[in-house]
Amino acid sequence: VALALLMLLLFLRKYRIEVFDNNTKVTFIFFNVLLMVFVTTLVVNYNSEYIYVVPICVLPLVLKAFFDARLGMFTHVITVLLLGSIVPNSYEYMFLQILAGIVTILTVSELYKRANLFISVAQITLIYIIAYFAFFVIHEGSIETIDLNTFLLFILCGLATLFVQPLIYAYEKLFGLVSDVSLLELSDTNTKLLKELSNVSPGTFHHSLNVANLAEASANEIGANAMLVRVGALYHDIGKMV
Repeated sequence: VALALLMLLLFLRKYRIEVFDNNTKVTFIFFNVLLMVFVTTLVVNYNSEYIYVVPICVLPLVLKAFFDARLGMFTHVITVLLLGSIVPNSYEYMFLQILAGIVTILTVSELYKRANLFISVAQITLIYIIAYFAFFVIHEGSIETIDLNTFLLFILCGLATLFVQPLIYAYEKLFGLVSDVSLLELSDTNTKLLKELSNVSPGTFHHSLNVANLAEASANEIGANAMLVRVGALYHDIGKMV
């Protein structure tokens, strides 16, 4: 366990030094890892048949929302490796969860759009079902004894993954982090501050809108965080109200 967590720390130190130097962000990452381990341990102790109800894919979703896809994927793999030592059928479990984590990272973009989250959760659930079906056929050689209740567990897992939206909101308040969901709220020109800017300094307001559009387009071209850039541009002249 110590070795696995050390690998995570070394990854942060090597590739995400700005995260490594921030105690709040490191605490946030390790808190999420420990939370997943804790919930999975509770389920294993209660009844290991329900192991697939635990929405492990919430971890890469949350970390991608606050940081980036690479950190989310690396942390997910480390967490699944840790869980492999406490769950039954560990290889099958790890294979399914790592596959689901990869699909999560690849499919979830612009989490603040609700439709995207629903589509991604549907894809994650489908991957779980296909991968489990394949494993069962390989092990048993037929589908006669397959337990359909397991597929129901995957669907419940998908529904539990939708809980990520309120969880992200709670994390923002607890850890003082900013996700794309908050940035979307800030980019709304009907917010109190931007309304005041449009009333007090209409010229500056229109200039800020133009800069926001240009900056957002530029950010999209180079793969930067377009939403963050847009919000920064909208508020960059806010002091001119004074």
